[in-house]
Amino acid sequence: MLFEHQSNNKGTLLIIILLALLAGIILLAWKNREIPLSEESPAPSINNEVKHPSFFPNEPLEKAIENYLLTQKEFSWKNEEDSVNVCVIENLEPTNQLFPFSIWVYCAEYKLENEELTTVSGTSIPVKINYPNELSFYDTKRFSHEAPRDGTLNAGDIQKIFSPEAQQNLSSLDKQILITRAETTALLKLQEKTNP
Repeated sequence: MLFEHQSNNKGTLLIIILLALLAGIILLAWKNREIPLSEESPAPSINNEVKHPSFFPNEPLEKAIENYLLTQKEFSWKNEEDSVNVCVIENLEPTNQLFPFSIWVYCAEYKLENEELTTVSGTSIPVKINYPNELSFYDTKRFSHEAPRDGTLNAGDIQKIFSPEAQQNLSSLDKQILITRAETTALLKLQEKTNP
């Protein structure tokens, strides 16, 4: 009787293990599934926009902020006639969906030299950006910003301007991702300029 009971337990245990293994295989297959292209799912197209995960409420807002920064001499300036300027941003408080926004700004001037992309000048800095009200159309003349000063005043300004969340994200931000986005955008702009 005792051996029969142990045999039933082993059988039950074996069934549970097999079911768990089967569930794992199904889950793995589901995660790695390939969805074939059909009329409902068009093939990906190459366009002139650099796609990345947006941490802003909408793409027009992100573009409007970048366009505003391009109009500000402290972020964007021209040293070379045949160059292009690019500004890209990252939201330092991804949970925030309303102005003001704490952002990291990377703006640079690029040109082609011997068919190689070259950085002429640039700036990389945290900025708090504001707008008087929430609209679907953003007027770049109505934006305002606040940035920390250089030197010994920098750390104090960062503490005063930015929230603890933004300050924490400042230290963990991968600036290389912003640089890569800016370089890709600059290359596209320069190619458009040389091949209109």
